[in-house]
Amino acid sequence: MAWRVLSSNAARRFKGEVGAKNFYCWWRSYFVTGLMGQTGLQQVLLTDESDKLIAGYGMYKSDKVGNTAHVITWVPDGEFKDILFTPSVYVENPFRVNHGECDLLKEGSKLRFHYYGSYYSINVPEIENKKVTYIYVVLGDWGDSEKYMSIIRWVIFMLIKIMSRPIKIYQTGILRQRGGG
Repeated sequence: MAWRVLSSNAARRFKGEVGAKNFYCWWRSYFVTGLMGQTGLQQVLLTDESDKLIAGYGMYKSDKVGNTAHVITWVPDGEFKDILFTPSVYVENPFRVNHGECDLLKEGSKLRFHYYGSYYSINVPEIENKKVTYIYVVLGDWGDSEKYMSIIRWVIFMLIKIMSRPIKIYQTGILRQRGGG
C-alpha cells in the first residue's frame, strides 16, 4: 500500500503541491506468531519526491526455529535502532492485541521513533529541507521460509500532521496464509 502526501495548502487549494517538511504519523501494528519458526515482516517507509528514504520503521521475524523478532528503524544512512522482542501473544510482545502503538515524527532534521513507551531521536541534517512525499506500508514474508506467519494482521490508523493540519487515514485488514504452518 502506498499513499502520496499532499501539503496542507494543496489540500485546501487542490493545486497539486505534494510533500511536507514537518510530518507526524501514528499507527497500530499487530505482529504475533502462531507457531515457533514462522516468519514475516511489516514496514512503514517515508520517502521524498525522488522516492529516497527519509525514515523507516519495521518489524521482522527471520528466526525459522525459535520465536525472536526485531523492531528496526532506518534513516537515510542505514539502520538507526535494532531491538529484539518475542512476537508471542503474551505481555512481552509490544505488538500483541490492543497494543502496538507506533509513531514517527519528522521536524526539519530531527527524526523521532516511538517503541514500547520510549522515544528514540536522531538529528539527520541532510533531510532538513526534504519533504515526506510518499508513505509505503509493506507486509510480507522473510526470505525462503516455508513456515509463513499464519496470520499477519494490521490495523493502521495514521494520524498525519502536515503543517499543523491533521489528515486521517484508516486502513484495516487481515492477511491469512494457508498451508504455511
